[in-house]
Amino acid sequence: MPRQTAKAAPAKDKGKKFDRFQVEMERLGKKYSVEIDVMDVRSGRGRRDIVSRGVFKDAQNWIELKTRGAPTYKKTIPLTLDCIDKRGFVPRAYRLWTGDKWGEWTDVAGYPKPR
Repeated sequence: MPRQTAKAAPAKDKGKKFDRFQVEMERLGKKYSVEIDVMDVRSGRGRRDIVSRGVFKDAQNWIELKTRGAPTYKKTIPLTLDCIDKRGFVPRAYRLWTGDKWGEWTDVAGYPKPR
């Protein structure tokens, strides 16, 4: 009778990285730039979500930006810009990663939004 070996546990699903983009923003006269990674992650049994995440350092603390629930990759950009505006920063421009280099900066209008 052949000897049976134990199967290795399946690796955790950390998500397939779709793409990334950079956002340039401003707060109190100081400019910041953050790189946002967009991933396709498993959110439940048989369900997948598009999630974006970026981290940058302010003068006093680390700031993490997370969004989820966008139907497509392109729809994560406005969600991220709204998240940045909600945190008190004013988004000025963004650019997309196009395979091997960064694209041109695209200006953002309509921020800060009235509260």
